[in-house]
Amino acid sequence: MDFSAQWTDLPTAPSLKNLTDGKFGTLKEKQHPAIQDLTRAHIESFDQAVTDGLSRVVQSIPPLEFTFRNDRISLAFAEAAIFPPSVAKGSVCKEMRVFPAECRGRRCSYRGRLVEMGGYFVVNGIEKVIRMLIMPRRNYPIAMSRPKWKSRGQGYTQYGISMRCVREEHTAVNMNLHYLENGTVMLNFIYQKELFFLPIGFALKALVNFSDYQIFQELVKGHEESSFYKSCVSEMLRIVSDEGCPTQSKVLDYLGERSG
Repeated sequence: MDFSAQWTDLPTAPSLKNLTDGKFGTLKEKQHPAIQDLTRAHIESFDQAVTDGLSRVVQSIPPLEFTFRNDRISLAFAEAAIFPPSVAKGSVCKEMRVFPAECRGRRCSYRGRLVEMGGYFVVNGIEKVIRMLIMPRRNYPIAMSRPKWKSRGQGYTQYGISMRCVREEHTAVNMNLHYLENGTVMLNFIYQKELFFLPIGFALKALVNFSDYQIFQELVKGHEESSFYKSCVSEMLRIVSDEGCPTQSKVLDYLGERSG
């Protein structure tokens, strides 16, 4: 097929006729699909953030529990809503609604629940757009070698497994499993902006109500002939036992006392 006909009758110089057209700036009834796809990620991310995303964030906030006059009280957020942008109470004006163009000119923020297509991020008069970042695959373990991991402490090696754990409301926590020189594994994670290092044996016994023998049998499946691997698993369980934590409840009490 000859496509040369599509490249005929092209303008030889730039034209400003569209700028002088009386309909310049007026949106057409049907937008160009390519232009809509260009901003689709921005639009859908915003819509998700102020609807389902906001609801999931509220649900993930743990309740505040305390005792008052021998009664156990629990306070929790049930729902959150973002109201439509409007002028402050007490202002004298004919139009209570606030529009993005006004925020750009006044160098203020466009706040509130957005119902028109697309949504706007205007902060201090500057319009923001969502920047797409390349992030590690969520909830997927990646084995890697990083020389800087050896500086974590005595006995650490450059080998480990990293995983970016993401919850339903899209909050994320990076977790690392560090391989140590003695064959054991150390779990590294951040909780409430604090860095924790936990021998993997404590994490296993805290998550499942299994005996040491049951955990050992599960971990060595497929490696029954490897004496080195079995000795590493035994050492990880022995570390927990040496701290006086033979059961799941003991491990949870042990961790709770040290994290409080």
